[in-house]
Amino acid sequence: MAQTSQYLPNFHDEVDEELARYIFKPLEEVDEIRVLDLHLTTGNQIECSIRHIGLYQGGYQALSYVWGSEERPFRALVRSKNGQKLGYIPLTANLSRALRDLRDAKGIESKTFWIDQICIDQNGEEKNLQVALMGQVYINADRVITYTGPSGPERLEKKGIELLGQIFLHFSPNIDAILEAGVYAKAFSQKSALPVQELASDISSKINKREWDRIIEEQLLNAETLILRGSQLLRWEVIALITVLFSLNLLPVDVVDFWRDNPDHRHFHTGPIKCAEVVFYILVERLIRLDRLSGSESKNFHKPIQTLLQNMQIYDELKCRDPRDRIYALLAISSDTTQLSIKPDYSASISEVFRMVTISILRQASDLQVLRFACYWDNTTESAHPSWVLNGSRDQHLTATMGFHSEGYTPLPRQLFSAPHLPLDSFTLILEGRILDAYLSPHHQHIGLYPTIPITGILFKLGVTAENTAALFRAMIATPSWSSPDRQHSSVTIETAYHFWCFFRLTTFDYRYGECSAIYGIEKAKVLVTAFGLIEKMTAFLAETDRVEPFRPDNELSKEELAIGSDCIGMEMEKGRSFCTTQEGRVGNCMHEVKEGDVIAAFQGADFLCILRPVGDKYRLIGDAYVDGLMRGEAYKGIDPDEVDHDIIFI
Repeated sequence: MAQTSQYLPNFHDEVDEELARYIFKPLEEVDEIRVLDLHLTTGNQIECSIRHIGLYQGGYQALSYVWGSEERPFRALVRSKNGQKLGYIPLTANLSRALRDLRDAKGIESKTFWIDQICIDQNGEEKNLQVALMGQVYINADRVITYTGPSGPERLEKKGIELLGQIFLHFSPNIDAILEAGVYAKAFSQKSALPVQELASDISSKINKREWDRIIEEQLLNAETLILRGSQLLRWEVIALITVLFSLNLLPVDVVDFWRDNPDHRHFHTGPIKCAEVVFYILVERLIRLDRLSGSESKNFHKPIQTLLQNMQIYDELKCRDPRDRIYALLAISSDTTQLSIKPDYSASISEVFRMVTISILRQASDLQVLRFACYWDNTTESAHPSWVLNGSRDQHLTATMGFHSEGYTPLPRQLFSAPHLPLDSFTLILEGRILDAYLSPHHQHIGLYPTIPITGILFKLGVTAENTAALFRAMIATPSWSSPDRQHSSVTIETAYHFWCFFRLTTFDYRYGECSAIYGIEKAKVLVTAFGLIEKMTAFLAETDRVEPFRPDNELSKEELAIGSDCIGMEMEKGRSFCTTQEGRVGNCMHEVKEGDVIAAFQGADFLCILRPVGDKYRLIGDAYVDGLMRGEAYKGIDPDEVDHDIIFI
């Protein structure tokens, strides 16, 4: 049994200011780790002993927590087994609080822990090897504890934790349906089929915004077994499921609004609702693993489910102290780590690490999804960075663009992909493909406001017809699985245009009566005149088929129109994207802001189109694109790709 603090002497003296910093003894074996035995001191004094054990020995608990600020103003006194002072270890403020709460938590009997900030020599050469072992460290721990921060008043904390447990039990019948969905977007679209749709009245009456404010934190997004809030423990699944329930609108959203409006939370990059998709995937993977553990696949409990690239996409919006850990921290939970031959190397620069990983992924890939993810954050301002390489040094305050669901599209009918030959020192990429069209009239990038201006510009340029309106709607949602419902005496084109009409009317109505004023520098009155003019023109061709009544600006939306418009808002793919027209008169929905002269290309192995910016006889990759009329192989009809495709060089 591991040594615990109850068998150690109890020292209460303060850390001597003249005491030297603790010097780590080198680890002697490659599968050896350090653990700390926390002493039962009182108050702010933190004391521990540090010892070496075998990686597979167990008998310790691993701590998951947020480092917070890099400053380490606090200290932990390290003593030998006989009580001799050996030195101090500097601590961040959050870890100092965590150690006190771990020490005082009555539900944690053993006080032996593995904590990265203490158990890995952060300044030594061992860091690369120890980081590579972290997956096994968590696997072999007796349990993992996620620390979410200090507690508030005891009465409120106890009441809030009890309430979380009641809500979890109430909605637990939904877990199987969530697991079956597998994909967050699918779970959201099928939420009406969940067994439990509403809060029970006796639970709803207990919800107090200030109690929730103390519970919901960004740190609650670790897929571990226990949460430590102050010195109180609760199951991780409780927090995960409740976060997902908020995003499905099954719990009151005004609670989250209260969280977001709190001045203390404005520094958070990602709020709880924005993180719901991340939590969803962690929850699903954990439920799959627990299901394995209870069934015939128990031996596969720790077998990773997602690839490294998939994990990088899922966890991309979470904070990361060292950008290289966006890769290294995911190796232990990625299914292709061995094939990619990636090992932590903190001596390599951030750009070098991400370039090498991109090359490794491309060498093993069966498609070009890594190129799409490389453009998720705008890389057009960094000309020295290869446009096709994943970027780890990005500004974390940039807004990520939204990628559309391309599975099912075949812009180039031949989807077979052979991995390109890429030497490790390569800064260029050569792929087989073909340029299909060029952008003629880019419009404003959508940044989260009402989409009135970009959309009106597209239709007024092409002509407000049923065909163009339907094309714009297809580009707006960019969803291969969507099809207009069958309706007697109405064509597919008219029904598709009608969906856009409902969407545009609803967003215009919200803008008219909302607080937003000017858009792109155009005053509200002029925006509304343009919007009403477009609605009137669309109404004209829809009215010819008896699909809608004559339009008046003061007309309210019918129940059907409101329902369709709301569904369309849920499907729209606009965040960080641009709407454009091409030289051939097509409508495009493009990642980032394109420029006139940018070209559209199809590549073997890609189920999406690429936007390229010419640089001499080479190209920079700007992002992905949906272009109506090119997504199902129309440009290759009757043409053999071998006769027209050629090498295209990316820089």
